[in-house]
Formats: sequence, C-alpha cells, structure tokens
Amino acid sequence: MQGFDGKILDNTYRVEALLGRGGMGAVYRAVDIRLNRSVALKVMHPHLTQDIEFRGRFLQEAQAIAALDHPGIVEVHALGEDREEGLLFIVMDYVPGQTLQTWVKRLAEEHKIVALAESLEIVRQVALGLHYAHEKGVLHRDIKPANILLKPVDAALGEAEGVPFYPIITDFGLAKLA
Repeated sequence: MQGFDGKILDNTYRVEALLGRGGMGAVYRAVDIRLNRSVALKVMHPHLTQDIEFRGRFLQEAQAIAALDHPGIVEVHALGEDREEGLLFIVMDYVPGQTLQTWVKRLAEEHKIVALAESLEIVRQVALGLHYAHEKGVLHRDIKPANILLKPVDAALGEAEGVPFYPIITDFGLAKLA
C-alpha cells in the first residue's frame, strides 16, 4: 500500500495520510469527498482480500462495531470495496489526537506521570464503553493503550470529567460476537 496518498477509493474517499499499520491492514486518514468530512479508513492488506477467513473476520469487525452506539466507541459509517484497487475497507469516524499509549510514553519521556484522578477517569470511561459493548454481545479481546484514542475535548462543550480528552475505544479486529 505504498504511494496510497491521494488515491480515491470507491469514488468517495480520498486518502490523505497513513495513521498506522496492524495485522490485518492499515488505517488512513481520508476525506469523504461527498460529505466533505474527515474519516478513518481501515484498509485490509491487499493480499488478504481473497482470503475467505480474513474477509470474514474483517466483515465481523465492521458489523460488531457498527452495531454499537456509544460515545466511547469509534463509530463505523460504512463497509466499502474498491474493486479497481482490489481493496476492502471500513469507514470510521476520524478521531484527531493520539493514542493512550503514545500519550503515556510521551509523559514518561518528560519524566511525568498521569495523575491518579486522570488515571481513574480514563479507566472509568473505557470501562463504561466496554460494559456497553459487552451488554450488546461484543467482546473486544484486544483492549490495550494502543487501541484507545484520546479525542481532545471541544472547548465549547466543556471538559470531560476532569480530563482534556475523551477516551475512544477502537480496533475491534479480534472482536467476538457473544
């Protein structure tokens, strides 16, 4: 997936930048050119698109997340396929900011720690999102700091219970439908 920037998938999504790579694919920031909004595209590795098992897991992830409607869980907008490029992808909310892992690592490099109150609030918000998913029959199975995005608080909306961001659970790639 080299040289992917600028490509338009499914006549709708213009790829802008690579955000990260994982076992099943890569995540890109893109623009929905029809709605003029930023989105995240989780694109399956091209060599896996013909693998029935991986297609099934990818579809399961999309369906699992799409069934959830919680402010602490990334929202899925669509499942797409670009036949010209031979790609299968999930269209999700683009969450600006950084992962919990990146934030904690940066704090450690600055010889700082997360305050107890902030730590407890982050854990509380993530637990609420996971509880909601579990109540809907979806088990994440890969919860870790790298799979928690920190969405900055919109100043106009006020602070999120004492922390300057909202933790958003993402990457349900190993999700299991209970």
